[in-house]
Amino acid sequence: MAASGYDRRTLADLLDEFTHLRRASLALFRTLDAEALERTGTASGKSFVVCAFPWIMVGHENHHRRVLRERYL
Repeated sequence: MAASGYDRRTLADLLDEFTHLRRASLALFRTLDAEALERTGTASGKSFVVCAFPWIMVGHENHHRRVLRERYL
């Protein structure tokens, strides 16, 4: 985090980036068929199934929303 430069960005800029990334992620997952969703892969040394990834992303988003509420709102 220290090297990310987040402190030099505005909240509006971060929200704009979040919006674009969320839309791109949703577009990607909409294109995956049942076979693609059942494929497995490795991330951070752990095996996972592709269909789990959207749930992981939702959990990560909820974490960041909680941090924003607790620290900045």
